[in-house]
Formats: sequence, structure tokens, C-alpha cells
Amino acid sequence: MIPTSLPGVEKDFVLPGWTLKESFFQYRLNDYNINFGIENYVGQENFPELYFTILIERDFLTIFITNMLTPAIIAILLFFIQSIVNRLSPLEAIEVTGAFLFIVILDQINLRQNILAAGLLYIDYFYFALYLLILLVAINSRLYSSRFNLPAFQYKDSLIPKLLYLPNLLGFLLIITLLVFL
Repeated sequence: MIPTSLPGVEKDFVLPGWTLKESFFQYRLNDYNINFGIENYVGQENFPELYFTILIERDFLTIFITNMLTPAIIAILLFFIQSIVNRLSPLEAIEVTGAFLFIVILDQINLRQNILAAGLLYIDYFYFALYLLILLVAINSRLYSSRFNLPAFQYKDSLIPKLLYLPNLLGFLLIITLLVFL
């Protein structure tokens, strides 16, 4: 049999978001510490069992579009809000960042409902980075328009926070990636 011809799998088998690569039968040798209710059962060590195996691969583009497009767009829009912070009142900036926060929360809830896994996933950290950025943009807006003279936030229409936006985002994601995968 040729595994790439998918023997044993129906022709109209549907598995959205996945690609069937191969299917095949194989033997595995298993050890048992029970007798299955048969007295003087001998086949407890290296007992051969027939397995049917299907190899599948997740479609990267589908997953990327469905799970990463919204956080990427929110990050870009947050940068635009950061860029025009001098033209917004603090209330307007907080309203916009609050709306973004609501969108990010709903998107993360949707992700967690689609992926039933315990604990934190790597993709959850992207959402945490967005939460942090939303908070920092709102704080920057408030500090820019405050009555106190804060040179770091008021220098050339909040240039320093604008310049630090992308390095902060990418640095946070790099640190999280190193901590998760090393």
C-alpha cells in the first residue's frame, strides 16, 4: 500500500484547517501487566498490536489569518493612535483604547473557546503584549496632556513614546518567545 494514497480513509473525509498527509497500518509491541480475564495468559510482554495511523498537518495560512490578523491590526491601529496623541483629548484616547481593549478581550475569548487547552498558550502572550500596549498608549495620552511639565512625554509631541512603541512590542514578544521556547 502507498501511504500517500490514504488507504482506509474515506474520499470525502472532511477535517477543516488540516491536510491529510498519509495513512497506514503499523504494528507496535506493547507490554501488559494484566491477563484480560484469561488464566495463564502468556502474551504480556512484546505483544504485537495493529494500529491504524493517520498523519495530518495543520494549514498554516488558515491559522495565521484566523488567529493573528486581529492582534496585528490592533497593534498597527494602536501605533496610529500613539502617533496622533497630540491631537486627541485624554478622554478620546481612553475611549479609543477602551474599544481596542474590548476587541482584544473578545478575540482572546474566541481563541480560547476554539482551542480547548489548559494553561497558557504561546499565542496568549501576543494578547498580553496588546493589553500592555493599550495601557501604555492610554497612560501616554494622559501624561502628554497633564498640567505637569513632563519632558519625556511632551518633547516634540510625544516623540519618545512614539519611537519606543515598536521596540517595546517586539522586545516583549522576543523575551516571551525566548522564555517559552528555551
